[in-house]
Amino acid sequence: MRNGLVALIALLGLGGCAMAKPHLYHQPEPRQVLEHVRKGEAVRGELPDGRSVLLEDAVTADGLICSMTLSPACLSAASVVRLETREVPDTPWWGYAVAAPFTPIVLANEAAEGLERALTGGPQTFTAPWAADVPALYNPCIASVRREGDGSWPSDQIIRADLYRRRAELDGACLMRLGQEYAYAVSTRRRLHLTGQVRARFEAFACVRPRPAVEAAAPRVFVPRGLMHTGGREVDWPGELARLLDDPATWTANPALIQACAAAGGVAPDLSPAIARAREGWPIP
Repeated sequence: MRNGLVALIALLGLGGCAMAKPHLYHQPEPRQVLEHVRKGEAVRGELPDGRSVLLEDAVTADGLICSMTLSPACLSAASVVRLETREVPDTPWWGYAVAAPFTPIVLANEAAEGLERALTGGPQTFTAPWAADVPALYNPCIASVRREGDGSWPSDQIIRADLYRRRAELDGACLMRLGQEYAYAVSTRRRLHLTGQVRARFEAFACVRPRPAVEAAAPRVFVPRGLMHTGGREVDWPGELARLLDDPATWTANPALIQACAAAGGVAPDLSPAIARAREGWPIP
C-alpha cells in the first residue's frame, strides 16, 4: 500500500473513527457475531459460563471464531451470549469534501510509484526507512537484509521484494514479521503469517538438544490476525493451513534453521518429532 493512498484512506476514515461507538448485544444471533468479528468490530464476548473473551484480533471459520488469544483457539459463534462491539459509521460527506483536493496529488504519486515497482520488481513500501529505523530486537528480519556494497541500506521496497523472493530461506519469526507488512496483498500477508507460525514452532523443536526458552516462546496455535489477514472477509484459511502442513517444503532444514541449531547440536537427523510438535498448533477442533 502506497504512501499517498494510505494517507487518503486515513483522511477519509478519520471522521468515522472519531465517532466509533460502543454497542452491547444481548443474546446475539450467531450470524451477527460472525459479521462483527469479520468487520473487526467485535471487542469482547461473554460465554454461557460467564467467561469474558477478547475478540479484537479474531477471525471466522464457518461458524467458528478463532484467535491466537483464545483457549481453546476456536469457539462457536453460537456460544457468545453477549457481544461488545465498537462500530465505525460510514464516512460523513464532509470527509470526502476535505479529501477531494488531495486526490490528484495521490493519483500522480501512484503513477510514479507504479513505475518504481515495475523497475524493482517488488511490493511498494509505505514507511521509510524500514530497515534503518527499526531495531533488530523488534524486527527479526534485519539480520537477513542484504546491504548495498558500500554498507548502506537499500530502499524499503527493494528490501521487502528481496526478502519475499528469499522467503524459503528465512526463519519463522521473520516470516511472521513480513506478514504484518501492508506493502503486501492481504492473501500474501496471511500466507506469510501462517507459514511463519508453523516454521517458528517447527524450528523450536528441530535441534538435537532442547531449547526450553525457544520452545516456550513458540506459537501455541496457527491463526491469522483479524482484518490484517482477512480484509474483513470469510476466507478459507483452514484450507490454506492444511495445505501448508502437508507441503514437504514446510519442513525443510533451511539456512535459518541450520544457523539457529548450530549452538544446540545441529539440526536433528530425524525431524519427525519436530513436525509432530508443530502440527499440534492446528487450531480447529
